[in-house]
Amino acid sequence: MSSRTFASLGLAVALLCSSPAAPADEGARAAAWAPASSATHDRVKASGRLVVHVLVPLCDNDQVDCGSARAGDPDDLQHNLYWGAIFGHKRHFSRKTSPFEKVGVEKGSGALLERAVFRKQVKGKPWGRTDDVTLWVVLDGTRGDAIDGVIDRLYQEAEHGAVVKVRVGDEQVALPVDVVGYAGHNRMMDGKKPPARTQADGAPIPSFVMACHSTSYFEKPLAERGSSLLVGTRALMAPEGYVVEAIVLGLAEDASPRELRRRAVAAYAKYQSIEEKTAGRIFSE
Repeated sequence: MSSRTFASLGLAVALLCSSPAAPADEGARAAAWAPASSATHDRVKASGRLVVHVLVPLCDNDQVDCGSARAGDPDDLQHNLYWGAIFGHKRHFSRKTSPFEKVGVEKGSGALLERAVFRKQVKGKPWGRTDDVTLWVVLDGTRGDAIDGVIDRLYQEAEHGAVVKVRVGDEQVALPVDVVGYAGHNRMMDGKKPPARTQADGAPIPSFVMACHSTSYFEKPLAERGSSLLVGTRALMAPEGYVVEAIVLGLAEDASPRELRRRAVAAYAKYQSIEEKTAGRIFSE
C-alpha cells in the first residue's frame, strides 16, 4: 500500500484524539527508556555504543496493496516500498542529507536479502560518558513472503537479545543488540501467532514496532517475553524510514518513551504532510 494511501486510510479511522507529548525535560530523565539503573544503560556507558537492529520485511502485494507491481515485489530491493523506494528504509538512511554515515551494505542469504549498516556519533552525556557514543543502526531487508519468520525473529530477539555481525572495512564486528525494531506489514492482523517461547540464553531487550495497529497485537506478547514496547501504533500507518530514523535518534539521547512517541509523531506529520494533531492519533500513548 502506498504511503499516501496509508495516510488517507489512517485518517478515516475514528480514534480518540490526543495531543503530541511535550518535549522531554529534566524531570523526565527518570523516565528515560534506559534509566541509569538499567543493564542497558550500564552496557552503553561501558562500551560506548548503542546498537539498534531493525527488521524490515519487504512489502508484498500478496499481503497488502503496496501501490504498484514493483513496489510490492517481495524481493525487489531497488524499488520495494519499504526498502528502495523514496521513503524506504535503506534509501532514507542513505540520502544525501542523512545524519548517518553509511558503513556498508552486505548481501544476505536465504530470506535475508540485504543488510545495510549505518552509524552516527552522539553525545555521551545521557549515558554518563564524557566522550561520544556510537549509535549503530543495522537494517535487515528480508523477503516479504518470508514475513512469518521475521515476526518470529522479532519475538525471539526481544526475549533473548541477539548479536549482529557487520563488516567494517576488512573487519567483521560483532554488535550486541540493545533495541530491536520492526517496520513493515502487521502479519498478526492476518492471523500470524507469536512463536513458542524458548529456553535460550540471554535477557530481554526493549522493542518498537512500526506497523498498522501494532500496540494491540504486539504489546502483550512482547511484555510476556520481558520486552517493553517503546513505541507502537493504534491505527493504519505507513511504516517508512523517516519514522524509524526519528525513533533511533531519540533512543540515542536516552529519551523517555513519551518523547520517542512525540518525535515519531512529528516526523510522521512532516513527511505525510498532515497536522501533528492528526498524526498523534496514529501512535499509542
